[in-house]
Amino acid sequence: MKIGILDHSSISALGKSRDEVWINYEQTDSKIVYDTDLEALVSRAVDFPVEWQHPNIQKLDRVNQLATYTALQLKRSCTDSMMISYGSSRGITGLWEQHHSKFRSSPNALSPKASPDTTLGSISSWVAQELQMQFPQAVDVSMTCSSGLLAIMNGVAWIEAGMVDRALVGGVEAPLTVFSIQQLKQMKAYSKRRNQTFPNLAALIPKEENTLVLGEAAASFVLSRDPADIHIIGVGSHVEKIRYATDLTLGGLGIQMAMNTALEKAHLVPNDIDVIVTHTPGTIKGDEAELRAIESTFGKHRPYLVNNKWRIGHTYGASGAMNLDLAIHILKNKQVVFQPFIDQELPSRVDNIMVNSMGFGGIATSIIISE
Repeated sequence: MKIGILDHSSISALGKSRDEVWINYEQTDSKIVYDTDLEALVSRAVDFPVEWQHPNIQKLDRVNQLATYTALQLKRSCTDSMMISYGSSRGITGLWEQHHSKFRSSPNALSPKASPDTTLGSISSWVAQELQMQFPQAVDVSMTCSSGLLAIMNGVAWIEAGMVDRALVGGVEAPLTVFSIQQLKQMKAYSKRRNQTFPNLAALIPKEENTLVLGEAAASFVLSRDPADIHIIGVGSHVEKIRYATDLTLGGLGIQMAMNTALEKAHLVPNDIDVIVTHTPGTIKGDEAELRAIESTFGKHRPYLVNNKWRIGHTYGASGAMNLDLAIHILKNKQVVFQPFIDQELPSRVDNIMVNSMGFGGIATSIIISE
């Protein structure tokens, strides 16, 4: 298989343009800050350009805004009849909570727009509206933290099946609400490392505490069979057997299977992979399971490992898409980025990059990109 990535864009605390994002990736600082209103460490996306904030967009949920902004950066590569697929773990979050709060205080005053405003499908449908597409085919995906990569795989499948010539795909999340953060605090997963250089210790093992931090972000990609500088050459996904919703095997069986499937589809062997963009959310069990899985798959020839969660936190369903965006930057620039906590030598080449994602429910995904 070989599907071209014609164009890509992202927005996060790292920036809202490709140049800005790469400049920040070349730095060694974290973008995670303490939010006094939320009483938690978070990573917020940078502000939108003023000229883009028209009334229709301002009425939408933050998730819609983030996805639409990145999609519009790719308008030159879009067509009227392409497939659209965005992945989001929580979907419409802030606006849903506002509607629900109003319902609790005054049920009869609930807005008639509450339902259409908060459906998952509104992500891709509003992207299509803003791009003024005539015949789009939209399919949104929600499969925990693997949602972004699964939406991208969805686009690959549609193109390979001959259903469309191009696909606009990606991941988006805006989970920075008191309720969303409290869920993770109740799980004892949230970072308490306020005033530390690295609030999120993603990929550090062993560690004595969970250090997960939430962030908001979106990343979009245009896929096609047309010639491109970067290609998706292998994909894999797997659901491992677990005992409860947040469980995973100690050896990361699911991500092992996903990585091996992606290698098989790409007609590669482990030694062909030069860099892995890991999922590693900053939790004790999650980080250890994935790194053990990588050790089992690659042995002594472990690729160079990078991740962006120590910089921008865990962006849930957007995290896999943000990982892919980072991988594209690395591949285009032939340069890896700074990675704390891991003692490793720089790779001698940067030709094949694997991107990982893992989520609640035991779902794991891997994508391999190359030139």
